Amino acid sequence: YYRNTTARTTLDPQTRPEILRVTEVRPTGVLVLEGRCGNTITAHVTHCAPCHLPISDHQVDPRLARPSPNLPCEVCSFPDGEEWMLLCDSCGAGWHTYCLRPPLSHIPEGAWVCPRCEMKGIKVSDLQALGPDPSSGKPLQPPKHLLELQGAAIMRESRGRGRRSTTHLGVASYVGRQGRAHRFQVTYDDGFVEVLGVTELRNRLAPKQRVEKSARTSTSQASSSWELDSPQHVEMAVVQGMPGEHEAYKLSALSTALSLGRIRPCPVTVQEIDVLLGVLALENAGAMFLPFKWRDDVLQQLRGAACVFKFLVGKPDLKALEPRALERARKDGLDMKVIAVDVDAEVLDLVFPVIVQFAGVVALACVAYRYLTAADYARMRWLLSLHKQGRLAIMKMGERMWVMVFSNDLWKHALLLDESGLLELA
Repeated sequence: YYRNTTARTTLDPQTRPEILRVTEVRPTGVLVLEGRCGNTITAHVTHCAPCHLPISDHQVDPRLARPSPNLPCEVCSFPDGEEWMLLCDSCGAGWHTYCLRPPLSHIPEGAWVCPRCEMKGIKVSDLQALGPDPSSGKPLQPPKHLLELQGAAIMRESRGRGRRSTTHLGVASYVGRQGRAHRFQVTYDDGFVEVLGVTELRNRLAPKQRVEKSARTSTSQASSSWELDSPQHVEMAVVQGMPGEHEAYKLSALSTALSLGRIRPCPVTVQEIDVLLGVLALENAGAMFLPFKWRDDVLQQLRGAACVFKFLVGKPDLKALEPRALERARKDGLDMKVIAVDVDAEVLDLVFPVIVQFAGVVALACVAYRYLTAADYARMRWLLSLHKQGRLAIMKMGERMWVMVFSNDLWKHALLLDESGLLELA
């Protein structure tokens, strides 16, 4: 956000708007604003406006940058369609994705340069050379002497009406440096978010015993690797990808399946691929990544449908689907527009949130129908959240079904050939 510093009298100097960070919103409408130097000032909300300029100073939180409601498109001159308005990272002008030629079907990741700046010879690589891409979504890394605070558990006490104190746990995430002060954002299990300095953060570090006891309810980020050698580690891995209360019988069945190597009891068949190709234009989605090799007749059928795919050779191993392995594969150039698995229902709770995160277009899972009918609260809550976002599609076929999770609703409507036979979640 920035403070409106427009000159009000002829004695005031002409100054440019100043980008500041909102640290507190008071009930009276007064904002507490913090500058890069760490100093704070107060200003009324009527004197402030959302920052819609591209932030090249990476000491300011890039999430504060968003389009202004009155920012017009350079093609149609209309300010509507804010959710589809692209901001040029070079000049700051607005462009609708559907006004571009050719139009874009989704919001591009990373930095973006408008056609006008491209004609001037400005490239995305020129902008990236100035510093890290603020829209890349990658977390900032703190300096070496503060690495121990990244992902640390933080305690916060709150008092209710009966003056009974409740302790909430949160996770610290480095958000950058403002002046000489390093800042961490803490997200608590009740949804409260605050920004703390290093000194206050160290004073509120949670004891190690409490962190282990509250592992199921903490909002820690998903681990980059899985430790599946004990039921407790299996439970922690599932909760990290699919937060919520999981039934004990399901976690026990998952631990048993992992110990016995019963990951794929019923591999996908030719008939099930026929059903998938009848509702999904899979050949238009891009390259498929199959972590577990499918049967030769199924692969032949995919080749006949002009689908391009890659698979891992060897015995099925869940280590190939852990976040660290998929991130390494992405850096090595593996195209993962589509990721498809055929695993047991309980195993899917462990791997599906991960492949949904890494699939560029759609994540596919062929699983038993009981994955839906016998879903516990955590699984159903996760599926309903995807359904509300318009990204979920389910096709039933006897005792099995295809679960399709798209990266956005545009890809869903572009690739689905027939939506009449899809299941609807209430």
